Amino acid sequence: MICPNCKENYPNQFNTCPNCGMPSPPPDNNNGRSNRIMLVLVCILAGLLIAGAVVTLIVFSLSRGKSGEDTDSSTVQSTAADTKAAATTAAATEDNKVLLPDLSGLSEDKAIEYLDKLGLKYDILLAENDAAAGTVFKQSPSANDSVEKGSKVRLYIAKPKPVKPTAEATKAPTASPETKAPGADTQKNSVPYLIKVFPPVYIYASPAASSEIAMTLDGEGVYTIVEEKRASSEWWGKLKSGAGWVNMNDIIANGGYVM
Repeated sequence: MICPNCKENYPNQFNTCPNCGMPSPPPDNNNGRSNRIMLVLVCILAGLLIAGAVVTLIVFSLSRGKSGEDTDSSTVQSTAADTKAAATTAAATEDNKVLLPDLSGLSEDKAIEYLDKLGLKYDILLAENDAAAGTVFKQSPSANDSVEKGSKVRLYIAKPKPVKPTAEATKAPTASPETKAPGADTQKNSVPYLIKVFPPVYIYASPAASSEIAMTLDGEGVYTIVEEKRASSEWWGKLKSGAGWVNMNDIIANGGYVM
């Protein structure tokens, strides 16, 4: 301790200065008080830091939990929406299908009328069959199949069977002068010449019964033959229009004649 009077240093346990007899000053307690205040402040600061950390942890946990709930909710809603969309699509697919009826035995026009009402397209194929000429004897897809609207159905139509010429059939009508056809039964006619036809008239791609039918004439009329083909009992005439060949035996058997 330093004496405030003589400025000499002496031990703290002395009550008076041994050099000048000056009483020792009372001990300074400010230092200890400052230390206690500092300790209290440190404790308060530490408590605040701990409390802040706890609050931050709680807020983070709550935020994470809410985010998870939102994600789950979003996932559930998305899944539900996808399921609903799938169900709607399936229903639409079912609504877009129709049950194909049995068209066998119907005429070509009647079968096409049914397909038009069902919203279906069609493809016609003429082929020889024992069914009545001009009627459906087969279809693809089959009857009672479920098909989509707008799809194509193939109809197999029976072609008329070739008619063998007879002396009576090949003779031209003699009802009036203009219907006479001298030599039209057996002799080769001089081309070009006119023919009177009555429906149905089938025009073939080539002069053969096995040839594909290029088109069908649905009305009566007069046509010009520019070329003939005869082989055995077959008699074919080529149309001036270039559409194809007609079976003259069938024309005459159906009431037609050479003019």
